[in-house]
Amino acid sequence: MKLGDEVLPKTQAADNTGRRTAESFGLRQFLPSVPKKKYNRHAQAALMFRAAHQACFPAGGLYDMNSPARVDGRIAAALSAESTLKEHESKPRREFARRIEICERAQITKMKEIVKEHECEIEARRSKQLRETYRCSPRRAHELTFAEDASEPAPGMIALDHPVHGKVNDGPCMLESLEHHHRALMSPKVPANLATQLPMEDAAMPHPFLLQSRGSEHQLADRLTWTLTMQCIRSLKNNKSTGPDGMPNELLKHLPPEVLMMLHEYFKMCWAAGRVPEQWHNSYTLMIPKKLPATDPANYRPIGLHCCMYKLYSTIVTKVLQQYLEEISAMSASQEGFRPHRNCGRQLRFLKRILEDADLHRKNLFMLAVDFSSAFNTIDQARLYYVMERIGVPQDAINVVKGIYTHATTQISCSAGRTVPIPVHRGTIQGDVLSPLLFIIALEPLLRWLDIGGSGYRCGSTPADDPLTAAAAAYADDLAIFADDLEEMKTQVKKIEAYSEWMSMSLAPHKCYLTGILHHHAGAARKGQRANAAAETDEDVGKNENRDAAPDGAPSEAGRKRKARRLVQANDWSELAPLLGEITVDGRPVALRRPGESICANHFVPKR
Repeated sequence: MKLGDEVLPKTQAADNTGRRTAESFGLRQFLPSVPKKKYNRHAQAALMFRAAHQACFPAGGLYDMNSPARVDGRIAAALSAESTLKEHESKPRREFARRIEICERAQITKMKEIVKEHECEIEARRSKQLRETYRCSPRRAHELTFAEDASEPAPGMIALDHPVHGKVNDGPCMLESLEHHHRALMSPKVPANLATQLPMEDAAMPHPFLLQSRGSEHQLADRLTWTLTMQCIRSLKNNKSTGPDGMPNELLKHLPPEVLMMLHEYFKMCWAAGRVPEQWHNSYTLMIPKKLPATDPANYRPIGLHCCMYKLYSTIVTKVLQQYLEEISAMSASQEGFRPHRNCGRQLRFLKRILEDADLHRKNLFMLAVDFSSAFNTIDQARLYYVMERIGVPQDAINVVKGIYTHATTQISCSAGRTVPIPVHRGTIQGDVLSPLLFIIALEPLLRWLDIGGSGYRCGSTPADDPLTAAAAAYADDLAIFADDLEEMKTQVKKIEAYSEWMSMSLAPHKCYLTGILHHHAGAARKGQRANAAAETDEDVGKNENRDAAPDGAPSEAGRKRKARRLVQANDWSELAPLLGEITVDGRPVALRRPGESICANHFVPKR
């Protein structure tokens, strides 16, 4: 079939549309060079047949050249449009359109065959690109990963439960429900004048100690330099939602240097005075759905939108505090969240090493995964300032944070409008750059307390007189507690409960889980007869190793497989589950998981 210029004009727009058509499959870029050329030829031919069909029906044709729909979707729509074809009076034109459809279907089939033939190569190239993207831009890699695995989008906020009579309402009643929920969440539980004496300094608590200050400077105002301001301006992200002022971040990036210098001097004045303009105190809060049911306000994640100028000032304050805390080593090594040059992959590798050590040295291991409910929104502000002072943050920096959250308000936005301004007397606003840093500061005394007393897991290669233990691993509000003895795990849980109550943070026992690796007899350990436990002796270990060894002395294949499965096989779940059931969080039991179902399972650790 020959298509003339009157049917398909050779234009740049048509060529671009063909390229978009080929990209609609999402796999063309991963094909090798030779199959990619064949794929492109078939895609261009399919575009020509589609354009010819559109020329046959110029008025309300079956195909829309500007539509982003998939190629196979358009073909299916064309093949099912018998009624539309019958409306045209010209029989030759209908026959011509049918022949074009058949030709286009043939081209699409060939394109799919090419993709199927090189499926393994495509998958390998996609994995390689994803690892490279993760190395260069983890945020973009996460977006691509979750975009592929994402199911249907979560439903938006259409109706909410009424806080009084419990009925589901929409419209203006949603604002009443949101206001009631967030006022209760942001109201302080403890008076500000009682924000003294950390729980670990109480002699009645297990392993009491005095929280030491590691700071040396009296003020941080000199760290607010012009270079730092320009770095923070360049780090602002584009295409972000605006706050109450309606100004985007791109506006700051295009201001002349003279205006930026004036803005820098103004930020220095705000730091020296410990106050911010009244307009910066107010923010909008969007509700992002997390889980079902969608009628419960607690099942939404609040994300705050601040003024553009405040976001820049908050970024500068965060950089100054972060650099200072890292210089004085004020943060525990077990905290990997929201710190420079640290990431979740480091904690995953740490968990893997703990498991391998317990397997190699045949040691018991108990792990508790702790989850806080609305962690960022529940910390007590007065006690946060007290913790900042105790760990060594200078007073001028504390006054800056106080000036930001004093008289701070937020308005909850939904489809029915916005609530009245709600005072933020408790917690921090999620979405604020400063919020994660303040949270890990609030959690710092707890991490130090968990490391005191030697209640963690002692590695098999560590000398008996060495007090170093692996007690906790934290990534922001995600906390994992380790112990090699059940009583020590109970002690660690008491510390967590005491500190969370002091800081007004709420634990979520239904999200916590407990697991363990039991190499020794569980019943004897439960009765306190650890000296008579039926542990495997060194002689038995040597016999097992000799049994698994090949004639030439190298480990056999069966030995390697047995060692790989030893982590799960070493556990007698019928004896381990009752032991784990003795652990409670906040007076309530937690979920129990087998080792193969919990730690380091289904996690992607990028290759370096």
